[in-house]
Amino acid sequence: QLGLELLDLPCGAEAASILTVSTPEPPGFESLYATLRERGYLLYAAKPPLGHHYFKASVMGDIEDTDLAGFLAALATLVPAAAGRRAAGG
Repeated sequence: QLGLELLDLPCGAEAASILTVSTPEPPGFESLYATLRERGYLLYAAKPPLGHHYFKASVMGDIEDTDLAGFLAALATLVPAAAGRRAAGG
């Protein structure tokens, strides 16, 4: 729904607790990181050569459905594609 893509990895190479997600432009990783950190969520920069195009989101620890919903809602406020759908009533 946010228009972000997951890094397509070969079957069996996926991590169980880390997602590698395309970085929306704008806002770009630095702004995304800073804003989400202020809201209590941490992202990780992907390492080269993926660093400028992807970030990593980890789903480890004592995480409730409400935590995930809050993260996705916070992320949606920063992603232009989601903002366009909200404005269109979608």
